[in-house]
Amino acid sequence: MEKYGKDFKELTFKQKVSHIWEYYRWYILSFIIGAVVISSLVISIFTPQEVHDVDIVLAGKMNYDETQPEVVKSYKEMFNADLGLSIVDWDNMGEMGMAMLQKIPLLVKTDELDVLGLEPMMFESYTRQLGADMFVPLETIPEFSGLLEKYEDRLVTYNQKYNDDQELVEAEEHIYGIRISKFANIPCITANDEFIIGVTTTVKDVEKTAQLLDYLLDEGNE
Repeated sequence: MEKYGKDFKELTFKQKVSHIWEYYRWYILSFIIGAVVISSLVISIFTPQEVHDVDIVLAGKMNYDETQPEVVKSYKEMFNADLGLSIVDWDNMGEMGMAMLQKIPLLVKTDELDVLGLEPMMFESYTRQLGADMFVPLETIPEFSGLLEKYEDRLVTYNQKYNDDQELVEAEEHIYGIRISKFANIPCITANDEFIIGVTTTVKDVEKTAQLLDYLLDEGNE
């Protein structure tokens, strides 16, 4: 085969690389992508996963500072909790937002999410779409009764849901979340909007989750 008016064996190293990339780049890229995917699967299968009593995710418009690792560590030490913080602009959803949108229900299904905090628009969207399939009605859990009394002025209730035709219809009213505007006990973050905190239907340790929520929801002194 000739290239640059020469036989392939007569080309310089740079010309050979250029020739191979021009004609075989899709095969090379496919091989690399396949190798990465397979490697990730092997690592995830054979690497022991750390198990926490409570898994928390906060996703929305926020900023966090350099103390974030220490704050995450403190939640692990106090509650054996995994605190996940994801900066997402739900109004201008890019790749990060789309990935998070799909990841959240997956985490619930795989029992890797107990407490979820979202901005009101997204929390309402998930609740109306999935309702009791995603968030547990808080008033049905005896361990949460003290929290509901303590934060009664910040409770979030819904009595509507979307049907299969994406129409809002009447539904039984339940308490699905608690509002928070200041994360006093997550000092590394500054939120641009209030959040709503809910508990998923796959919550693993109700008692430990109730303790953590009481700590998380405390906004401190104004």
